[in-house]
Amino acid sequence: MAAKAKSSSKPFRADVQTYRSRLLGPCPTNPQWLLDLCNNGTELDLNAVILQAGRHFADSLVPDVIPGSGSVRQKAGQLAEMLIAMVRPRVVGKRLWVKPPKDQDIQRLCSELLGVGAGIELLNSSNVVDMRTVRKVSSTFDFTGRKRGGTSAISLEFKGTVNNASLKDHRKSFRGKLSTSGLIGPPSRRSHNQAIGIIFSAWVRGKTRGADFEIMDPGEDGSEEIELTVREVIRYYARRYDEIVGVSEAAKRLWALADRSDLLVRDAPLDSIIGTGNRPGVFSRAALTVTDKSGHGSTYWGAFWQAEYVRHHAVSIAGLSSDLFPYAYVGIDNRVIFSLRKRQFNELLNLNVRPQSFVFGDNQKDGIGIVLADGTVIVWSIQIPPSEISIEEAT
Repeated sequence: MAAKAKSSSKPFRADVQTYRSRLLGPCPTNPQWLLDLCNNGTELDLNAVILQAGRHFADSLVPDVIPGSGSVRQKAGQLAEMLIAMVRPRVVGKRLWVKPPKDQDIQRLCSELLGVGAGIELLNSSNVVDMRTVRKVSSTFDFTGRKRGGTSAISLEFKGTVNNASLKDHRKSFRGKLSTSGLIGPPSRRSHNQAIGIIFSAWVRGKTRGADFEIMDPGEDGSEEIELTVREVIRYYARRYDEIVGVSEAAKRLWALADRSDLLVRDAPLDSIIGTGNRPGVFSRAALTVTDKSGHGSTYWGAFWQAEYVRHHAVSIAGLSSDLFPYAYVGIDNRVIFSLRKRQFNELLNLNVRPQSFVFGDNQKDGIGIVLADGTVIVWSIQIPPSEISIEEAT
């Protein structure tokens, strides 16, 4: 028998609070998504919560135990629905209520499942974690995932209870997992970028109702990882300047910058290495601005060479082979150096460059070029072009 389709949504309001650990002290940096949830609450759908609860055992489910067709994920959702039904969840007055059985073992099982589903759906609806990356793991934490729009891995822990009965035990469990995993750091370093723990409490009518969700205190903020990433990205551009742009002095400066212990100190005296203002300094022997039809221009700092210099990057664009052109220009988007001079490391890490190939000149035959995703441009031309070229994107 095929899975029964749900005919309508069952939305309910939920309140969110944070827990201030007396052991670790308050978390100094709550992210905006958490502040928004605490200030405004959220609205979830019971059907979506039950579907997410199926993730708890989707990887271990033997499909044959659930009759009918459907994927393992669908059948896991059906099993979750059957189990959660034993606490008889219902939405009344825009709030979710339960009526748990007298058997405490069943109540614990069902509330745990409900907690997993509600916690995952909370992060999903708040765009905190990319649900495509959430998976069950056999390690200290129950789940792992990655931040929405980024690559940072996050350990995830979801707990469920009824009427806030097990809050202290769940907090202690989460704190123990943080310690075991080495994620507890100095209070000034903690945020929600490495570990998120969520307790969902279902409520029985007639009881004094508290918050539906509690976001537990996190571990370190991952700032060491961010610093390591910044240094690696700088070293990457040092290699680009050395190996492809061919400006060795620029490469040396970037290698030196990446090794500075005070790299991330805002007022550190780094100007002698990276330079100041808008002048390219050692980072360019020739600047080239590439402007598209819409008038958008990007400026590159680099150098001109004989085309033989970039023979390993040979391309063919719009029927024109790079072998036909005697000259080549190689440069790096100057936003890379500007971000370092301004100490705007987020700009460096989030540099957004759309790869493209293009032609330019009279009848679009004076030259061809490519822009790579890292901000490198390579241009082949019949002569050394002026400092600005207007391009047509190749199709």
